[in-house]
Amino acid sequence: MGQRAWFAWKCLPRDPKGNPPSWRELEDEHGLSNGSISKIVWDLTTRPSFDQISKIASALRTTAEWLQKESGSGPLASLPVEPR
Repeated sequence: MGQRAWFAWKCLPRDPKGNPPSWRELEDEHGLSNGSISKIVWDLTTRPSFDQISKIASALRTTAEWLQKESGSGPLASLPVEPR
């Protein structure tokens, strides 16, 4: 799930400097606790709740199903995505 979260984050619209939104900004906007996205990206959360996965998927503009199981259509990268 971490690699898919990384990919989805890198597919988000970029600022003028070419950076995606910060994880903290996304967490604040979507009611997530501090560090929620980084814990998913770096595979530090072993059993996130469905509510948490849904909020993270919403923040990353994808679906919980794609984030969990890569089922369905996922985000599309407009720029090359560097490895996690």
